[in-house]
Amino acid sequence: MILRSEKTWRDTIGFKPKLRSRTQAEFVLENYLQGYMPRHDRSLLVQFRSGTMPLRIETGRWQGKPLEERSCLICNRGIVEDEFYILCEVQTYSALREDIFKPINEFCPGFEDMEPREKFIYISKHENRKLAKFLIKACDSRRNLLYENV
Repeated sequence: MILRSEKTWRDTIGFKPKLRSRTQAEFVLENYLQGYMPRHDRSLLVQFRSGTMPLRIETGRWQGKPLEERSCLICNRGIVEDEFYILCEVQTYSALREDIFKPINEFCPGFEDMEPREKFIYISKHENRKLAKFLIKACDSRRNLLYENV
């Protein structure tokens, strides 16, 4: 049964657009699902890792918009707002990003020299608690920026 499930998972993971940010290469229980983590933090991590966070890439899909029309409303640079973009590139979140990058730089030799995509993968795999804290703050900031005048 497990072998069949793993085969199905391997056969389909590459064809699921929602799993664009998946960094998992093995069919195992993820570390962030083990041990204690506050429910809200874990929920954000699950949404982030499964491609279901209410980012423009996802909300635009719900509205039937083409990918190129799902750009970030925070920075208005015309770049699609996806998981990689919010973690590694949105200028508005640079201070939040530094809050997690700085401690990683101190104990992970070479992190500072990694390409943004490599940093994204490293953080997604190894820094779940820091990632959850970043997501909480980024989501709060995003909500405030987008809906403060509503």
